Amino acid sequence: MWLKAFKVNEKSLSDLELVVLSTLPSEEFLAATDLMDHLDQEFPYWNPERGSIYPLLHRLTAQNLLVKDDHQGKKLRFKRSQDATNFLSKMITSDELLAQFNTTSKYLESLSAALIEINPFATAEFLKKFSERVEQMMIRINDLTQRAESKIKEDGWTEVDVE
Repeated sequence: MWLKAFKVNEKSLSDLELVVLSTLPSEEFLAATDLMDHLDQEFPYWNPERGSIYPLLHRLTAQNLLVKDDHQGKKLRFKRSQDATNFLSKMITSDELLAQFNTTSKYLESLSAALIEINPFATAEFLKKFSERVEQMMIRINDLTQRAESKIKEDGWTEVDVE
């Protein structure tokens, strides 16, 4: 929905393309079937068609965002390219990403407010469940923040300007 504003070579990337880029490692190759299994596990309510993954992987490879393993094996294997890593780094440091999260938040607030008029009982139940998910997400965000801060400290990172 909102991630399509991020472009590589003047082409917007789909939500699935962005998920694939962020899921594939840059250091080692991952089999396409393992990637699909990971997506199924991590996104149980979002099931991209298996037939769409291989064309997507080849398209991202043609755009130099993925590197395909040239070894003649039975499984196709890919890893994220340096171009894709640079793109993701620019994306995370842009104000646009936070602005889009804010827009999504406002969208959910507006939708929920409208739904109160239609069915307040169901809306209250939805908001309780949504609140529980947000609490779980905050726990994961705090864990990821701690991991990032530990990596900065352990590896001696300094601020990097990405052009």
